[in-house]
Amino acid sequence: MRVLHINTNSCTGGAAIAAKRHCEAMRHAGIDAKMLCLYGKPNEYTLIDSRSAEAYKSKLCFARIRHYWNRLFVKKTAWHWLDADYDVTNIKEVQEADIIYLHWVNEYLSVNSIKSILGLGKPVVWYMHDMWPITGGCHHSFDCKGYTNDCSHCPQMKIFRNKTACVLKKKIESLTPFSNLYGAAPSNWLCELISESSVFNGHKVLHIPNVIDTEVYRPADKVAVRNELALPIDKKLIIFSAMGVDNPFKGVKYLVDTVERLCRENKDIEYLVVGKCDPNIFSDVARAKMHFTGYIDSQEKMIRYYNASDVLLTTSLADNFPNVVIEAMACGVPAVGFKTGGIVDQIHHKENGWIVPQKDVDGLVEGIKWVLFKANYPKLQQASRQYVEECCSYHNVLSIHQPALDLFT
Repeated sequence: MRVLHINTNSCTGGAAIAAKRHCEAMRHAGIDAKMLCLYGKPNEYTLIDSRSAEAYKSKLCFARIRHYWNRLFVKKTAWHWLDADYDVTNIKEVQEADIIYLHWVNEYLSVNSIKSILGLGKPVVWYMHDMWPITGGCHHSFDCKGYTNDCSHCPQMKIFRNKTACVLKKKIESLTPFSNLYGAAPSNWLCELISESSVFNGHKVLHIPNVIDTEVYRPADKVAVRNELALPIDKKLIIFSAMGVDNPFKGVKYLVDTVERLCRENKDIEYLVVGKCDPNIFSDVARAKMHFTGYIDSQEKMIRYYNASDVLLTTSLADNFPNVVIEAMACGVPAVGFKTGGIVDQIHHKENGWIVPQKDVDGLVEGIKWVLFKANYPKLQQASRQYVEECCSYHNVLSIHQPALDLFT
C-alpha cells in the first residue's frame, strides 16, 4: 500500500511535525509512506515540489497582501483566504498513491486543487490540525457555530462579513459531493466539530491521534540533565512556551498571571521559558526566577529540557492536540492546563496531571502545587508515559490508522 501525506512545509510548524511523524511511523510499520511538501528539505521519503522557489516569491507577496487585508478587515486572529492554487495531480507520487492524506495545506492547495485530487477517485483523508478546512477562513471559531451553516455575519470580521460565507460556500459546493473525501483529526473535540460542519455533512470522520517516537522521547536522569544544562538541582522547574504574546489562542495573559501568583507564593519554583519570548511581559521578581532558552531547533535539546522539568504548563484557549503535551508526557513530565479542545484527551485529571476550566488561574495554581508537592509524583510520571505509549506511540500506528487504511480495501 502506498500512502502520501501532503503538507505545505516539511519541517516548520506543529502540523508539519505531526505529519512527518505519521509518515515515519507508517514507514517503520512497513507501509510505503511518503510526504509531498511545497517548502522544506527533501529526504528519502519527502518530496519538495519543483515549484518551491517560484512559490516562495509568491508567498512573500501574498504575505504582504494578507497582512494588509487582515489588518483592515479581520480582528486579531489566525486567518487564511484561498490564496494559493497549485495543481499536484500530475506529480508521480500523487498518481501512484493508494491513499492521500491532506494535512495543513494553506498557501499550497486551494479548494480547486483539492477538488482535482478528489477527481482522481482515490480515498482522500483530510487530517485537520485546526478548524480552517470547515470554516470560512478562521483557524479557530471559538464560540461561533457559523461553520455548521454558512459563516455569514462572521464575528471575527470587521467589515464585509458575508465574505466568509462565500468562502465556505465554495468549499461546500466543491468538496461535499465527493464520496471519497473523509475527515480526520487527532482530538475527539475536532472530530465532533467536523461531523457537525456543513462541509463534511454526510462524510465519515476518523479519530486518529497524533503519534510520537517513544524510543526517542523518553525519560532521562533529571539531575544529570540539569547539570548539563546548568539548571538548578534544588528547585522545582515548570516548563512552558510564551511565544505569541498577541496570539489570542495561547492565553499568555493567564500564563503570566499564574506565574506571577506562584512567584509570590512559593520560593522553591523556577521557570523554563522555551521559544522566543519578550521577558518584559513578566515582572522583575518573576524574571529573576526564569531561564530563557530562546528558539530551540534541536529535537535532542528539546528532549533534554523536558527531562529537566517537573511539570508542563499550558494555557491555550484554542488547541487541537498539541505536540508539546505528548512530548512532555513521553518524557515522564505531567501537565497542567485548561480544558481546551483536544487537551482534555491528553490530560487526565489527577492521573497524569491536572486540568481546569478555561481562564481559571486559581485552578492552575492549585494544580501545579498539587503536582509538585502533594501528589504521588512518580505515579504521575508513570501514568504520563503510559498514556503516550498506549495511545500515541509509533508502535501503535497501524491500529491508530486502521480505519483510514481500510478505506483502500
